[in-house]
Parts: sequence; C-alpha cells; structure tokens
Amino acid sequence: MKMFQNLSIAWQKFRGSTVSVPSLDGALKPNTALDKASAILELQSPDNLVAAHDGTYFSTGADIHILNDATGSSKVVFTFESTVSCLAAIPNGGLAVGLDDGSIHFNGGRFDGLIISSVNGKSIKCPTAIICPDEKTMLLCVGSSKNSPDNWRLDLMTQKSCGSVWQVDLKSGKAKLHASKLAYPYGIMLTKEGQIIVSESWRHRIITLQQDGRFQVLLDHLPGYPARIIPASGFNGAWLCIFAPRRAIIEFMIRNKKICNDMIQEVEEQYWLAPSLSTGTDFKEPLLGGEVKQLGILKPWAPTRSYGLLVQLNENFQPVKSFHSRGDGNRHGITSCIDTKGKLIIASKGGHAIVSLNHSALECNP
Repeated sequence: MKMFQNLSIAWQKFRGSTVSVPSLDGALKPNTALDKASAILELQSPDNLVAAHDGTYFSTGADIHILNDATGSSKVVFTFESTVSCLAAIPNGGLAVGLDDGSIHFNGGRFDGLIISSVNGKSIKCPTAIICPDEKTMLLCVGSSKNSPDNWRLDLMTQKSCGSVWQVDLKSGKAKLHASKLAYPYGIMLTKEGQIIVSESWRHRIITLQQDGRFQVLLDHLPGYPARIIPASGFNGAWLCIFAPRRAIIEFMIRNKKICNDMIQEVEEQYWLAPSLSTGTDFKEPLLGGEVKQLGILKPWAPTRSYGLLVQLNENFQPVKSFHSRGDGNRHGITSCIDTKGKLIIASKGGHAIVSLNHSALECNP
C-alpha cells in the first residue's frame, strides 16, 4: 500500500527529529482508581452526564436516560432521530440537547419545543458542549465548522482548527461570537466570577475567554485530549475529563500530511493510527509497539490508543490529583462527569459503564 511506502520513507527522514508527548507524572501519576470504582450501570457508550433539579440524565446513542444510581438502573425519557452529542440542564427545568445533525432541541422549561440549527446565519455543524447559566441564555461550543461530532477523528487528523464558542439569547435568537479558530472546543464551564473556561482538545489545553475575544491559556501540554470540564463542588476547582491519550506515533502521523492523507483515503476509520475511545476489541487494530502482549498479558504501561483519565484541577486550573484506567484497564474514554451529593459520577464511553467515586475516597491518592 502506498501509505506504508510513504511511512517508511518519512520515518527515515524523521529519525533525527524528536516527537514527544508529556509524561504521566506528578499529579498525573498512573493508578487504577477508575477500574476500582463502583459500577452503577453498564450499557453501550454512555455520555453527557448532567445533574438537573429532578435527577441525573445522560445520553447513549440517540436516547436520553434518567439515572437511578441507588438501584443501578435507568429509563429512557427522550429519543431523537440523531445521536446526542451534548446535553445541558436548564435552570428551573428542562434540557438542551445537541445532536450530531447540528440541531439543538429544548425539551421542557420556558422554551420547550424550540429547535436551533444556526447561529448568526451559520449552520451549527458540530455541537460538542452546552451550558445554560440561566433559563434564557445558552453557551455553545461548536467543535468544527467542517466535520460533525461523529467525524472527530477526521477533524483531529486534518487539523482544521475551525471551532467556535457562542452565547445565544434564547428569547431573541441573537448570538454573540466569543471565540473562533479553536481546535475542537469540547467542554465549557463558568467560574463563580463568571469567567468562561473552555477545553480545547486538539491543542491539549484549557483556556479562559476574555470579553474582547482574546483568550488566556490556563493549562497546556496535557498528555491527552480533554473533553468536558465541570466546576467542582462549591466552585472549588474543576474536574477535567480526558477522553483519549496522546501518543508519539500519532503526533508523527498528524505532522506528516502526505502519510496522514494516504491513511484517510486507504484505511477504514476504525483502523486508523489515531486515538480511540476503546481498544483491544478487534485483531485488525494497529498496535503501538509496547502494546504487544507478553505471555498473553497486556502490560498496564502498554501505549494503547485509548486510556481512562479524570483530572482534579485546583482554583488556578492546575492538576492536583488524577484517576486512571491504564492500558490493561477497561474504563477508557472518559467523556463526562458530575460532582453531586458527595460523590463523582463518571461516564466511561469507551468502557460502556457509568461508575462512581465517593468524595471520602478522594481525600488521599488512590
């Protein structure tokens, strides 16, 4: 295949250069906390956990469930015609639901039945995160103007950097652009002072948006691709979900456009040399060297394309603690969490499970 011929040539030219990613050390030192966490529910690809006044909701595919964590069960409350890509609770009742088709639906509350599919005349191609600070305002992350949420790998490998953040007045329909040319904004939150915090996945960082459209980097050089970010209890810091790890060979592929384009054209997407929400389920998946099993055992430090990581950030948005599912674990693809009732509830989209960690268990490093 042309791709492998070009890969060999490029690697020979690149051998004297360095491709490196940040190591998991200090506050990010690996552990097995997520694999040891209590399982609440096991089902296909749970995502978008939100705490509403009447319960905890989450999505899986095109369905939205309400969770009963006491019994370990859930019930479907809404079903849509497209996969749910993001979800937010509206103060005083209702949900804002972003779909893969680019539309945002309001179910319940003051604007029940409202559907938004564009902002300032521009179609919403890729809704990735929503928050509603009050019942008439929506803050929206559009991950990309080129690719839909289910094409996130393509957006990463082609490095489009055409994401944006908007503030929408639900009553008038007017929208204000807070930031553009972002590399896949995937999570958004407000601090108690009203600052807008955004996780920018493809640049591996957390930023805060300024009123004049500029931004300040709060945390960069993350070892993975950040997803949703939420305030910790009492706004005492934040929780950051990392949905997939960075790997040197993947960075190498992204930098070498010719090889990357050949891979996109010639290889099925699930077999790309790219991040994944889960690995080890198909013998045709690419292996990253140390991922080869020894004596039938996958080592915990194996450099898999998927990983499980949840990071606790302090008030200055610096990591102070982390919770992991390592290469040999099965709680990978952490995309969403909520901090409620003295515990964390965490969605492992790649591990097909919702798990919980009590705050008392978080007081010391697991």
